[in-house]
Amino acid sequence: MIGDRHMEWVETLYEKYSDAVFRTAVIYLKSEQEAYDIVQEVFLKLLRHINLPRPKLRQSKLPHPGMFRNEDHEKAWLLRVAINCCKDQLKSSWRKKRVSWDDYNDGSGSAVQKWEEQSADTERKQMLLSSIHNLPEMYREVIYLFYYEEYTAEEIGRLIGKNPSTVRSRLQKARELLKKELKGEWI
Repeated sequence: MIGDRHMEWVETLYEKYSDAVFRTAVIYLKSEQEAYDIVQEVFLKLLRHINLPRPKLRQSKLPHPGMFRNEDHEKAWLLRVAINCCKDQLKSSWRKKRVSWDDYNDGSGSAVQKWEEQSADTERKQMLLSSIHNLPEMYREVIYLFYYEEYTAEEIGRLIGKNPSTVRSRLQKARELLKKELKGEWI
């Protein structure tokens, strides 16, 4: 059973990081509804791990209050779990066989609308977001983590298991692809 202290800790993490987990999932899955499912899955995984009996050898590897070195480590752990959940979702046979509602609508979901409401330059931001969504996953991932979550190339490398120079190369290639698609308007 999860104690009050653990539950408060999970609630605090949810309040702090659920938006970042959601944005990460939207970038990967291109679907708000699926992103909400990923947020739920990430925090359910956290709760399940807390509830597991911990053998002495593995105790420090399972999530619990105090296991993270700092807030950046908390966020990185949750984003890594979110990225893995998204990749699992993308590989699933269910996803490959279904037709997305997003394929039928004009692409203006509530996340995009909120972003547009915050800026007078909505058309350009929508073009940029659409262009980012059209990037191959390996470029979309590093662009999102670098510009939206403000991670360094070294931190991104640790998150995705790649060398920092590979991350910098992917960032450069992603910028080139975006520049080509946007015809130099933004980058």
